[in-house]
Amino acid sequence: MLCDCSCDIDDGVHAVCFSAKVVLARKPHHCIECGCEIPVGTKYERAHGLWDGYWDTYHTCVTCARIRSDFCGGCFVYGQLASRVLDCLGVELC
Repeated sequence: MLCDCSCDIDDGVHAVCFSAKVVLARKPHHCIECGCEIPVGTKYERAHGLWDGYWDTYHTCVTCARIRSDFCGGCFVYGQLASRVLDCLGVELC
């Protein structure tokens, strides 16, 4: 079920180079979406890319990655899942 939010993200900033995969944490990270700690040994999504001339890496816990995939499809901005869920579903993510 996709969230009924229109995909109006067109700020002109798109990844020139991008990869994302699920990996095991070798050190603690914090989820870009919910802010929770991703402990060592836990699976998480690691996304790395080049946006507007800048390299960046985003760490997303598997729960937030699943919510993002199920409700936002391919139209999202890293770090904005909580506001999208609130706007679309009327509930707080965290």
